Amino acid sequence: MTDTSHDVLMIRGRVPPREIGYLNAQLDACEGIAVIRTINPEEGRIVFWVTRDLLDEFYRFSEAIRREFPLELGTPCTPEDPSNRDSV
Repeated sequence: MTDTSHDVLMIRGRVPPREIGYLNAQLDACEGIAVIRTINPEEGRIVFWVTRDLLDEFYRFSEAIRREFPLELGTPCTPEDPSNRDSV
């Protein structure tokens, strides 16, 4: 089995809680840019899992979303990086 964890980055984020479902649907429509997980729905805290080769495309997607509602993004980190517990 090949270890691919170094190819995946976590990016913590925050959106208005009511927009989580919409954001998830938009991301699903983009087929494979990233996986989103809701960390705290009441606070709108989310985390994106993005491969390094799709990072630029993910940031273009996030800029388009920011034209619709606020989206805060943290610094990308690997799953092993202790900073992945930092909040946005």
